[in-house]
Amino acid sequence: MPETSPLSHLIAGGLLAWLAAALRRAAGGPELRGARLLVVGSLLAWAVASSWLAYRGAYLALNASHLLLVWATAAPYALVGALALASAKVRELLRRFARGVSLESLTAVHAVRVLALGTLTKWWIGALPGHFILPVGVPDFLIGLTALPVSRWLARQPVAKPGLLAAWHAVGAGVLLLAVPLIQLSQPGPLRVFTEGPRTDEVLDFPMSIVPTFVAPLLVGLHAVALLKLARQRAPAARREEVP
Repeated sequence: MPETSPLSHLIAGGLLAWLAAALRRAAGGPELRGARLLVVGSLLAWAVASSWLAYRGAYLALNASHLLLVWATAAPYALVGALALASAKVRELLRRFARGVSLESLTAVHAVRVLALGTLTKWWIGALPGHFILPVGVPDFLIGLTALPVSRWLARQPVAKPGLLAAWHAVGAGVLLLAVPLIQLSQPGPLRVFTEGPRTDEVLDFPMSIVPTFVAPLLVGLHAVALLKLARQRAPAARREEVP
């Protein structure tokens, strides 16, 4: 029987609402209203579909979860990528978002990850394995804990040390990307290593499965936008330093 705690879906809903507001701020003109609705609506549709798959136990299906989880974590990227390929307005929307959203905002949004404390609690009571929590759950919680201080530091001295901020975002993305293979280390399939102790069923079952299949991919995408902005800011500075 799946647990009924709404926390995972509240996180997903809050992140999607933040994205909708950020898209509106960066590209709020009526000419891109349809593109905004299309992007946000498609992501919402995937969140509902992923929740339904989890409720039916699809991510825990014997010998199939490793393939389905990979496809599920890639689905948000595939959706937005397909929309961008099909629509010039969606491409313009994404360009304006990447250009207009602030590094401070792209950093502060990761404060939601302090709620990874819930997975640490599940490990403490023996519901999740240490091979997943120690390299993923603990650093994920630390990224959430430092997100607001880092964003405030950024507001006080905009990109004074871009290398440090880039490292913070790179680590934040790497932790989430590492989660997918680590989830499988105790699940049936070719990546199974641990046969004793708790499995990672909690992460693949409803409602928590919305995190690896929806929340984490969106957060990785936001990390990528921040790293792209940092790279673009550093390029002119590097060129200026080369001028004799």
